[in-house]
Amino acid sequence: MHEAVASIGDQEFDRTDIVLVGFVDGSWPPFEGVVRAGLACDRDAGGKVGVDDLRQAAVAFRRSLGLLASDELDAWLEARDLSRAALTAYLRRRALVEAHAGKLDEVVQRNPVSKDDVATILLAEAACDGIMRRCATTAVKWAGAPGDAGLGSSGPALAVAADVRRSAASRFLELDDTELAARIGSLLDLRAAFECWAASVATEPAIAACIDAHRMDWLRVDFVELDFDGDDAAREAAMCLREDGLEVGDVARTAGAALTERSVILGAADRSVASLLVAAQPGDVLGPMSAEGVTSRLLVVAGRRPPTGDDPAVVARARQVLVAAALEPLVAGMVRWHAPL
Repeated sequence: MHEAVASIGDQEFDRTDIVLVGFVDGSWPPFEGVVRAGLACDRDAGGKVGVDDLRQAAVAFRRSLGLLASDELDAWLEARDLSRAALTAYLRRRALVEAHAGKLDEVVQRNPVSKDDVATILLAEAACDGIMRRCATTAVKWAGAPGDAGLGSSGPALAVAADVRRSAASRFLELDDTELAARIGSLLDLRAAFECWAASVATEPAIAACIDAHRMDWLRVDFVELDFDGDDAAREAAMCLREDGLEVGDVARTAGAALTERSVILGAADRSVASLLVAAQPGDVLGPMSAEGVTSRLLVVAGRRPPTGDDPAVVARARQVLVAAALEPLVAGMVRWHAPL
């Protein structure tokens, strides 16, 4: 855990630091909660999951990391000292957690999981989940901002340290109380300095200008998706919607189509979908079009919401864009990755 995994300038971070970043930014405790829930679901299901669910989880995992070839996956696992069996177990547990969404508290209550049980698989889960890489990126970002990281109050450090001691991660961090509080204090100082600098970059006028520059790609489009078994059924449904003015729900029930309400940000949508939505207005019926897993689908546009400074999510996105753009030239060529995460 004390092997350096990332550095920027003369600031180094080992695996222990990276885990502690997750406690400082609040991302690690929820991650442990998902790991605990996965173990409980696995026990509840007797270690069994639907073949299709597991296959879909595996495909999504490999696509997210660009590990399309078998040898690429093997190399990724070997670099992290993981076996295919460990990856399969991780994917099985995550698929079961997703399948039990809304009932996880019940499942965990029926299947108590100890802190030691969680600790046994925690590092493997962290590698597969990607939280170590995310926390390392956060650490580098904090350290890359200009400004002095002064000594803050010990109160917050002690509070975070208490969270660490209650966690499964405490089983392998191997720090005494003094060093734990010192490391957390240093990370809190780095974060405070970063946030102070970020506030000077993402001012209200800068945020407003950023939102205005992204009015099209940050446009949110709400629509209803109808999935059909064939093109003929989709074409007939489109006619009923366009020419007869029937309600979407009625058409879906009559045709036996699956109906799903969706909302996408135009710039983040699939290119083929975005090209249809960019000029679409509420009430427009788009398609039929082919889609993965279904023969044909229709999209019925419900609304368009341009980005505004009144939307906290939009403001947060603008702030993120501004800070990332300002930070990039400051850290260019300075960040080094010493080990795979």
